[in-house]
Amino acid sequence: MKKLSTYFFLVLFSFSALAFADNINEYEIEGISIGDSLLKYMSRAEIENNLSYVYEDLDKYIGKDVAQISYNKNLKIYDEIHLDFKTTDDMFEIIALNGILFFEDNVNQCYQKQMQLVEELKLVFKGVDVRKEGPSNHPAYPNGEIKYTRYAFFINENEYSNLEVFCYDIVEELKKTDRLTLNLKSKEFNDYAGKIYK
Repeated sequence: MKKLSTYFFLVLFSFSALAFADNINEYEIEGISIGDSLLKYMSRAEIENNLSYVYEDLDKYIGKDVAQISYNKNLKIYDEIHLDFKTTDDMFEIIALNGILFFEDNVNQCYQKQMQLVEELKLVFKGVDVRKEGPSNHPAYPNGEIKYTRYAFFINENEYSNLEVFCYDIVEELKKTDRLTLNLKSKEFNDYAGKIYK
């Protein structure tokens, strides 16, 4: 299976000789793909000492079935990667990943990168349903401290998107940096999230 890479920012968003993807598992961020074992990139001790159960408070029964960990070893494109993985199997299979770029006090640059990335992704995933949302207030910040603009790609799924490009515009008072995130989510992760956020 040919892996598609998100090296957009290094090669000026050029996609020479890429096969058109029809499966989110064919895509990678910094060489990491959905379906990979997290043990390819980190030791078991590193994982166990640094994981976070971000869904634990949402569901006491299955909230610890998936954990998240930050990854920043030898990154060439993104400033940080967040990996969601299964804790219920011994291989810690990755079922979602997020590449993050920070834009210090420059949300307009974030929007420019977002649009470039969205247009290039439309060339790779031709004919896929793409929906725009926002700018909208983040649900956790209804007074507008964080606003987001989201482009969602629906690849081989009807109900949930499995590739999303966000820009977050964050007020200075929160002491957080404006950011772009590229999110890849497997059907398994979307099914899990549907149960968690019911």
